[in-house]
Amino acid sequence: MWPCRFLVEPVLQPLPRPLQGSVLGEEGGLPSLLFSTRLAPIPGRKLVADLIAEIELEAAARRRRTGSQVLGSSAVQGQHPFDRPKKTKRSPAPLFHAASKAVRRELYAMYGWFVATFREAAEKLRAGDRTARFLAGSFPPALPFVAA
Repeated sequence: MWPCRFLVEPVLQPLPRPLQGSVLGEEGGLPSLLFSTRLAPIPGRKLVADLIAEIELEAAARRRRTGSQVLGSSAVQGQHPFDRPKKTKRSPAPLFHAASKAVRRELYAMYGWFVATFREAAEKLRAGDRTARFLAGSFPPALPFVAA
């Protein structure tokens, strides 16, 4: 069974009976206002059911191909919620998301230039040059406290 099927189960199952109830009671002399709603069939119900069936068939075929097994609900519930996997399938995110490696390399080079320029200006500021120019978007480091 697909692990997230419980999320779509209400969509797949029709309501057992129409919703009925009292919106306003007889309190204060108000007449009782009843509502009865008959829900029309959800148009995408068959589509959702077909998609779930397709996902389950693909997963079963992949398990047969690879020889893997479903972990099972008791094994999942037996795990500690804060445990982390020993090995993840993901690598760290790059510093820049770019359309190509060439663009990413150029961004790294530009960032290196930005850092070098910032450090140079910070050194001038630390040396006492209050006219040191910092690039737009950067924040100069704090100056040392001087008692008045």
